[in-house]
Amino acid sequence: MHNTLNIKVMMNIFYNEIAKVAILAIVGVLFPFPTFSQDNSVKKVYSGELNLRDLQNERNVGDNGIEATWGNCRGSYQYISSADGRRIFDGFFKFQTASGSKVEGEFKQNKQVGIWEYQYSSNNTTKINFVDGIPQGSFVVHNPRKVALQCKGTIQNGKLHSYFIFEMKYPSVTVSGQYNREGKPIDEWNIWINGKKYTSEYDQNGNRNKRWYRINYDESTGDKNYIYADIDSNYSPEAVGRMALNFLSLYTLRDSKLKK
Repeated sequence: MHNTLNIKVMMNIFYNEIAKVAILAIVGVLFPFPTFSQDNSVKKVYSGELNLRDLQNERNVGDNGIEATWGNCRGSYQYISSADGRRIFDGFFKFQTASGSKVEGEFKQNKQVGIWEYQYSSNNTTKINFVDGIPQGSFVVHNPRKVALQCKGTIQNGKLHSYFIFEMKYPSVTVSGQYNREGKPIDEWNIWINGKKYTSEYDQNGNRNKRWYRINYDESTGDKNYIYADIDSNYSPEAVGRMALNFLSLYTLRDSKLKK
């Protein structure tokens, strides 16, 4: 008698448990519980202390990089968190030093895109156009450690192209001319050093076929004389071109680079 009663009790308990499970399963289907997962594609914003030099392309880190005064200042930017916890810069970027120098541009997947401006003062602003992290098109770029030195030109696929001008205030030097699509100087080039103009010519392969000279007119006869000179090699079209490319590379941040 007792055994039969115990069996009935156990069976009732068993069926009750099955009923509970069934009810929970039905409720779960009809009214699913919310699940929470981290969406790494959501853009976030950082705003606070920022060292611009830490963002430079690894090839440019060090004393040859962005000027030291652009170090621990303040900035803000948008980013996406990657699966491994790294920050992928994606969206606006703004930076400002205590002295008022500013940087403004945009990142896309950790690469600079569009026009970037590095404003040292109202009269000294570096402007570089980036396409998928690579400088392309016209630019105005300053030596970040000596703003009085600037270059203006066009870059395509990592090479200078078309009209170019190099300007330095101290000493007063201006260099102007053209590069071909291979980045080699062609045609007439002029150099002004402390107000004196020197000229030379290059063939279409970048070979100089004339010595540097300046024209002097005899005060008594008016005759034109050619005065030949050896110009400082630091101001040659080849040298100032390399200088411009180096300056451009110093402004590449994160995954950006000078060329593919």
